[in-house]
Order: sequence, then structure tokens, then C-alpha cells
Amino acid sequence: MYRILVLLMLIGHFLGDFYFQSNSLAVEKEKNIPKLFLHCLIYFIVMILVITPIFGSSAFIYALTASIAHLIVDVVKFAYKLNCKNKFSERKEAIVYLIDQAVHILCIIFIVLFISAKQYTIFYTGLIQSIYENNILSFDRIFSWILGLLIIVNPCKITIKKVLKGFKYESNYSKESNKNSDVHKRGGKPNAGALIGILERSIVLLLLSVGQYSAIGFVLTAKSIARYKKISDDIVFAEYYLIGTLLSNFLVILTYLLIFI
Repeated sequence: MYRILVLLMLIGHFLGDFYFQSNSLAVEKEKNIPKLFLHCLIYFIVMILVITPIFGSSAFIYALTASIAHLIVDVVKFAYKLNCKNKFSERKEAIVYLIDQAVHILCIIFIVLFISAKQYTIFYTGLIQSIYENNILSFDRIFSWILGLLIIVNPCKITIKKVLKGFKYESNYSKESNKNSDVHKRGGKPNAGALIGILERSIVLLLLSVGQYSAIGFVLTAKSIARYKKISDDIVFAEYYLIGTLLSNFLVILTYLLIFI
């Protein structure tokens, strides 16, 4: 039951921090305290909506505690970034982002460990309890997959984007594209790269779940073939591309190990 609570709270966290937070709010909360409180309010509502159908009012206090912890961490980050002002480089931004997410996740795990250690009682709601007792559904499996899929879409995409921002990249291709609009038009679709990344991570996660580890190599090969000319002609792009690909797959493998193993 405590594992289910961890999974649900993490689902609430990633929904509240990555899916129910607009790009504008994500930017404004870094500069505006009211926007920061608005984000944390949305986070709390999402956490309640995720946990209540399963555990009812018995888990309300835990959702509230997680939301308060989230607010505290975000306020500390806000104060730190405000103090740094113009000294905040893109690489430093990536480091702060990674630390921020790690602390949020650790807070949730610590809360559930505390509940477990104190042996506080939490109950499934009536319908959920009936489903659980009759083994109709495996909540562990279902919530693990929901959490895994949530992580490999937006959180992974944003994490990769923030980390790669620390590596300035401008190749001859980029310069020529800026000079020649026709070349730019012949380039890939604006969102194609993001979609390819999501599909790649989804396929890798599925292959990991069925133990087809060798097949992952074919996915990476197929992706590389599409960029072969650019990779072979531009060493800077090749390094940039390799960092992004390795980081993407590392995050999927880490997600799989932490959730499914």
C-alpha cells in the first residue's frame, strides 16, 4: 500500500510540475511570488485529485504535506535565483533544475517512509478496496506504467533541453540555414525532433519491460541513419547529437530501474 502511495504522489508531482504548468507560468514563477504560489496551489489540487480517488480523505494530510514541501523548495530556489541575478548561466540553470527535481522527489519518498515508520493507517476507498481484494487489477503495475510514461514524455524532454542548453551549438548547417530560407524550409518539421525523442523513449521502455535489450540497438541505429549525413559532416553536431541521445536513453533506463525493478 505504501508503494502505491509513493507511485500516486510521484504521478501527482509530475502532473503538477510538468503537465499542469504552462510555459508562461514556468517562466513567471521564477520572477513573481504570486505566480509561484499559484503554481503550488495548482500542484496541491492536482495532488489531491490524484490521491483522493484511491485513498480518500485518509491521505489528504500527506498530499498537503507534499505540497507544502514543494512550496518550501520552490521558495528557496526562487530566493537563490533572485540573489544570483545576472550570474545565472544556462549550465547553472540546468544544475539547479536537476537538484530541484531531485529534492522534490526525495521529499515525497521521505514523507512516505515517515508514514511507514510511524505505521500510520491509510485506507483504500470502498470501490478500490473491493477491486484490490478480488485481484481484479494490479494497481502496482498500472500506476508504475502511468508514472513511467509520464516521466519519459515531458519531464525527460524538458530535462534534455535544459542540459543541452549548456552546450552551445552552431554548425555550418545552422549558419547556412540562417542565410538561405530555402534550405531552412527543406529542414525537418519544428516539432519532429521532440516527437522522435518521445517515440524513441517509449519504444526503449517497452523493450526493457519485455527483456529485449539487444533490440534497443536497432532503435538507436534507425535514429542515427536519419541524421547520418549531418553527423558525418559536422563533428560539433555529432557530439551534440550523441549527448542528447545518450542522455535520453539514460533517463529511460534510470526510470525503468527505479520504477519497475
